[in-house]
Amino acid sequence: EVVSVRLGRRERANLGRTPETDPFLQLPHRWGSRIHIEDPFELDRNLHCVLTIERELRLREALGEALAKLERGAVPVGLEAAWVKGQQAERSFLQVPRGITSVAAPSAQP
Repeated sequence: EVVSVRLGRRERANLGRTPETDPFLQLPHRWGSRIHIEDPFELDRNLHCVLTIERELRLREALGEALAKLERGAVPVGLEAAWVKGQQAERSFLQVPRGITSVAAPSAQP
């Protein structure tokens, strides 16, 4: 399995395909039990080469922690500020502008 930043999803490198029909077959070391990340610009480069085993384990732990928080309905660490900012923007968008005392629903035109 390969994470494709270029495609924005996970993909399987399928047996029986050729490198022309499956660019993931070009990735070196793709059959190892590590995280495989396709370089979006150099399709034959596996970006897992820049992760040490220790850093890959930490990445897996962080992904697991984020998943656990999402499953509980919480916001993952590192995204709280973006979530709060988004909530504030949504609230300010929904506020009635100053000086307007009521908002009437538009009347239906026959």
